[in-house]
Amino acid sequence: MKKVLSAVCATALLLASACSSDKKTDNSNFSAEEIALGDSLTISFGHMQAAQSAMQFNRYKMMMTEDQIKNFDKNQFIKGLELILSTDTANIAFLNGVQQGLQMYGIFMDKNLGVPVDAKQLIKAFADVYNTDSISQEQAMTFSADFDAILTKVRANAEAKAEAAARETPEAKENIAKGEKYISDRIAEGFQKTKSGVAYKINNPGEGRKVTEDDVVKMTYVGKHLNGDIFDQTVGDAPTQSAVASLVPGFREGLCLLAKGGSATIVIPADLAYGAKERGPIKPMETLVFEITVNDIVEKEAPADVAPATPGK
Repeated sequence: MKKVLSAVCATALLLASACSSDKKTDNSNFSAEEIALGDSLTISFGHMQAAQSAMQFNRYKMMMTEDQIKNFDKNQFIKGLELILSTDTANIAFLNGVQQGLQMYGIFMDKNLGVPVDAKQLIKAFADVYNTDSISQEQAMTFSADFDAILTKVRANAEAKAEAAARETPEAKENIAKGEKYISDRIAEGFQKTKSGVAYKINNPGEGRKVTEDDVVKMTYVGKHLNGDIFDQTVGDAPTQSAVASLVPGFREGLCLLAKGGSATIVIPADLAYGAKERGPIKPMETLVFEITVNDIVEKEAPADVAPATPGK
């Protein structure tokens, strides 16, 4: 893909030189046949790039808001294109700067990060490092690690704000109320409740040690909405194998109530399931019901290079 993009960019630079609107191209060194071929190449390249850009825009539209779509002016797009293709392509440094700027805008500036981003400050930070005599690999890795750490915090902040906003929607509030009532009704029927809020009824505790969060288990389950409709389940009687630690908190807690062969019905409040995030059939702040069976606990094998202990020693 990179080679294809490089080839297209190289062709674009050649055509930009030929298509400059600031000065007329000197065709005196070319035959009429070559000029005609150049015109054909220019028009064909323009058509191809326009088709790809139009298709790309149609894909982007699915991720754009109504205001973004409304404010996207194709005439401004053409003006931006003209600015670059009319630039003296001998100034490679300028074109490289434009390309870098577009990349940075595309991957960073044009995002809803939930924090302010000052373009002038960004440019100054870039120039401070770029204009130094040399940058070592170690320095570059340090800058990258610093950015990753800060970006992680920014994303966590944005997710927290989005989660808080989603909880305030009428649908989420209604689902919270339904979940609280459902759990209250189950408790009245004899279900028990963990300190975190998972309601459960153990049908069979199983035999041996209980599952821990460090385990890998083989299990079967059926996931239901509060109205009894199934949204997920294992296929037939075939168990699925999962690391307990990879599951949502409420499911983990339910599994840890059981030993091998154990089964239970657990009711997981939204805060211990998927919260305000909508996951396919699971709606924001939805309380979920699972019928789970622990078919087996996968015991960890001793490393191959470690000799088994000798009994009595």
